[in-house]
Amino acid sequence: MDIRLENNSSLADRVYSTLEQAILSGRIKLGERLLETELAEMLEISRAPLREALKRLHYEGLAETIPRRGTYVTKPSRKDVVDLLQVREELECLAARLAAQNIDEKNMRRLSDGLDRINRMIKRNRKEGYPHHDIDFHQTVFQASGNSKLQQVISGMYSQLRVVRLISGRQASRGPAALQEHIAIFEALKARDASAAESMMRRHLQASSQNILDTLKIDQVSA
Repeated sequence: MDIRLENNSSLADRVYSTLEQAILSGRIKLGERLLETELAEMLEISRAPLREALKRLHYEGLAETIPRRGTYVTKPSRKDVVDLLQVREELECLAARLAAQNIDEKNMRRLSDGLDRINRMIKRNRKEGYPHHDIDFHQTVFQASGNSKLQQVISGMYSQLRVVRLISGRQASRGPAALQEHIAIFEALKARDASAAESMMRRHLQASSQNILDTLKIDQVSA
């Protein structure tokens, strides 16, 4: 493990950002224990901001704290991941159907502008995967659904799915494919075609799910 702090924001935020990127880049492995003594020494910080950062990692779904054992990077079982992906597919297909009926011009512009920016980013660096940090296409879609309860349920699910979703998204080959799938969903939303929006979302999520399982070699992840 070789990580360094970036010089921005508060110390606790910097620690969190550093650990987050180390996990998502694979420098810290799934299931690896996050030892306070080792990390504090490596980052040259006290334990107070480190503990705050570890709590945030736990809250964001990137780590789990086991009483009397310590904090570990989240390492889901195959069943955990498959169960989440099944739920995600059904909920987000519903969100796409509702969004086609309820999306307003503000959210349409947000999707359009975001997809344009992501297209430029992918063209500039084809070695990178899909840039989730710029705009989360899915979040905008389920916000546009107009169903606040659905938004709450999906948000809770995403905190659990985040680690596998973002790690799998690093693949360079996945970036252009995901972009085209998102564009197809966008066109269905623009046409106010609820059936097409649901169908395009399902096609995208099934491709994404297969990519997640393939990328993480999830069959090798312990139960």
